[in-house]
Amino acid sequence: MVIRNIIGKCFLLLPGIGVCINNSCDCKNQTSGLNQGWWGEFCEERSCPGDLEICSGHGQCIRASLICQCQPGWYGAGCQFGDCPGEPDCGGHGVCDTTQETPTCRCDAGYMGFSCESRCVNGTVSQQDLQFSCLCDACYSGPGCDLLCGDHGFCKEGVCTCDKAWWGKEEHIFLMIILNFCFVFYLM
Repeated sequence: MVIRNIIGKCFLLLPGIGVCINNSCDCKNQTSGLNQGWWGEFCEERSCPGDLEICSGHGQCIRASLICQCQPGWYGAGCQFGDCPGEPDCGGHGVCDTTQETPTCRCDAGYMGFSCESRCVNGTVSQQDLQFSCLCDACYSGPGCDLLCGDHGFCKEGVCTCDKAWWGKEEHIFLMIILNFCFVFYLM
């Protein structure tokens, strides 16, 4: 525990509880950076641990046991760590943003979704409300914009040229371009 004398200097009574910095008491643990549950001007008030505030502002202090009950998306003795969706966080394809009330994934380029679980290969990620989609570049289609000309052609200057139709036993199949994508049609 730390107290201040008449001259405004701090004295340590319980080592490891706090330190004096510029004649003020700093109650956090200097190794972990987490306040272990000693608060107040002189680190004299006992409560739950936290970072800058009790339970880091992301949980409720159970006073009888001095244990934080963390809100969803937060964990640690003082609810100081964010837990984003995905295993590992954001599926390893993004970073966990803990600046919001609930931790949220910020996906790497080419990934989308709440846990960055979906690819957006040849397009731009778009999010409206809680829905993610991939707006495809010219000549690409599919949920992740990974099909070039419907997987049945090639692209030249943003326009699909479809593969030749199949012949022989498969002559009931033909390809055509619709909205700049090559599609297969089966004639019966």
